[in-house]
Amino acid sequence: MGDKPDPAARETVNRGIGSQKEVGLAVSASVSSYAERDAKALVSRLKDAVAACGTGFTATVQNQSGSYRDVRAAGYRTAGDDTVSWTTTAAAQGVSAHVHVVVVREGDTIVRLMALNVSAAGQKAQVPQEVADKQLEKVRRAA
Repeated sequence: MGDKPDPAARETVNRGIGSQKEVGLAVSASVSSYAERDAKALVSRLKDAVAACGTGFTATVQNQSGSYRDVRAAGYRTAGDDTVSWTTTAAAQGVSAHVHVVVVREGDTIVRLMALNVSAAGQKAQVPQEVADKQLEKVRRAA
């Protein structure tokens, strides 16, 4: 949730994606390369963290501290080797928004997708399935 990739990542690329189908939906995507054992460990740690952080936590994103509350595991299917997904409510500087995060491991690569609705922060957001599918397809082609 923070603005720095896991220290075990060899390389990370970040991008933002907007939606033409759902006005206001913003999805950030990052793809990180790991040693496969580190990628597996990351997903395992995230699953444990989602289970342990139900009441919330704080993080720094782009040098701004914020809080995340009501962390809940969310079912989300991908064709990746392993997936963890959760929803939370992010709050910073008096503004809050529902956030949906999907983290997928494909071999030694981690794909992180995070969605929120920038025009209607109170609405629940979800990473579009087609975005996750296309990102994983790109990872497979590059491998």
